[in-house]
Amino acid sequence: MGAAIYVGAAALVTFALQVITYIQHWSLGDDALPDARTGNYGWESDCRFRAWVTLNLSLHQSHHHQGSRPCYQLGLSPNSPRLPMGYVLLMFVAFIPPWWRRVMGPALLHWEAEPMRPLSAGRHLTCIARYT
Repeated sequence: MGAAIYVGAAALVTFALQVITYIQHWSLGDDALPDARTGNYGWESDCRFRAWVTLNLSLHQSHHHQGSRPCYQLGLSPNSPRLPMGYVLLMFVAFIPPWWRRVMGPALLHWEAEPMRPLSAGRHLTCIARYT
């Protein structure tokens, strides 16, 4: 019974890690952006609560630029695309393509139009941004 629980937990964590990796890199690869390799883009979030809970896992572009630094020492990249909501919500939304496009599409368009002015949820506990 213990082995089954261990294998189940390991499978669930592996699956969740793959979904988070998908969220962090969605539409920022070589096939979508001509400068993807030099930009080392990754979706980030400056939500204070999310940073506390994930030990700054949400500062993903900073991780690409400073890979040797521990996550808890990273800062927010000024030109990174920003996630419109938290990982937990996005993990569910990612499995429903129409919802995913409705949530992430406007965020991507906003960042592509104004990369130096990313819209974000801010340093609040609510952690939801509204892209129009």
